[in-house]
Amino acid sequence: MLEHIQTYQRLAYAGAIPFVACAIALSFGHAWQLDNAWLIHALCSYGLLIVSFMCGAHWGTYLYKDKQCRVNLFITSNLIALTCWFCVLTEHVMAMLISQLIAFASLLLLDFWLTNKQVITSAYFKTRFNVSTIVMAALMLTLLNLPEVQYV
Repeated sequence: MLEHIQTYQRLAYAGAIPFVACAIALSFGHAWQLDNAWLIHALCSYGLLIVSFMCGAHWGTYLYKDKQCRVNLFITSNLIALTCWFCVLTEHVMAMLISQLIAFASLLLLDFWLTNKQVITSAYFKTRFNVSTIVMAALMLTLLNLPEVQYV
């Protein structure tokens, strides 16, 4: 059964693990006596890394399929990545988490559009949808627990 799963699918699901692990750890941080500031730093910096990576994937798509795209993915990906980076620079946890939540949703909407235009495959989009849903749920869980955690 595992031989039918593509490498990108395995890596995508594995990439969601730090989001889920940090969100759960932050939910139970006081009970487990964890360093919440470190967990938030880990989550937000990892989130920025993955947003940047996903934006880079859009660059690759646009490099090879620009004629099929009416939206300039160079511009959209730069705007998304730079917005998240700016929010990380503010060191305001709420801004970091919300910007990343919006970034993942925006990238997913762009991928939905790219799927409808047959620029990317529906199988790839299905994986992106599932993983993005997991990541966005982890970010929302973290936001719900923010009053309980310390700011960076």
